Order: sequence, then C-alpha cells, then structure tokens
Amino acid sequence: MKYFKSPADDVFAYESDGSQDAWIRPDLVPMTPEEVEAHLNPPAPQPSTILSSREYLMRFTNAEYAAVRSSDSIDLHRAYDSLIAAQFVDLTDPAVGMGLDLMISAGIIDADRKAELLQPEPAA
Repeated sequence: MKYFKSPADDVFAYESDGSQDAWIRPDLVPMTPEEVEAHLNPPAPQPSTILSSREYLMRFTNAEYAAVRSSDSIDLHRAYDSLIAAQFVDLTDPAVGMGLDLMISAGIIDADRKAELLQPEPAA
C-alpha cells in the first residue's frame, strides 16, 4: 500500500501497483515509513492518573467514608473536603498521597489500600 496524508492529517491508502494512482488528490502528501509504521501500529493507550473527583471518591468504601466523616481529625476532614471540592484528582499529586497517609495514621486504611487507591485507571 501507498499511504498519504491530507492537510487535515486524514490518512489515505492506495494500492502499490498504481491501479488507484488516478484517485490520489494533489493535496495529499506521501507518508514517510516512520509515519506509516506509527499509523499502522499506534502506541498502546496509557493508564490515566487524572480522574474526576467523583470517579476518585467512588473508590472509597462506605466504611472508609464513614470513618473519615466520624473522625475528630480536622486535617483528615480538610483532606477529604479538598477532594470533594476539586474538579479533578491527579493520583501523582503529593497532596493526594498525604491525605491517604492521614487515613493510614487514623487507622482507616493500610498501606496496601493506599496503593490500591493510587492505581491509575486502565486505558480505555
């Protein structure tokens, strides 16, 4: 196959034998072998470390939620409230890990659960 790109980055493929050459528009540009390879074998989607606040908060069990809400720790309440107020949660943000560390110190979760809560969302 011969591969071409339009100015809008649309890809067109034509038979290598020249039987479709009359259909190749003048505005199409031949793709390099590297571009063809990337087009035919795109990289696998990467897991996402950015979640909506709702998506992230849904990871917590009812028992964990209740334990945070019944806690006397103002720091723990602030950390949880900041998750609620955020438009998104970045799992790589140190503040997220520190909030989970507060939950560990309060006995609400353990280190394994923290690791679960920090797992990226699988790629779609």
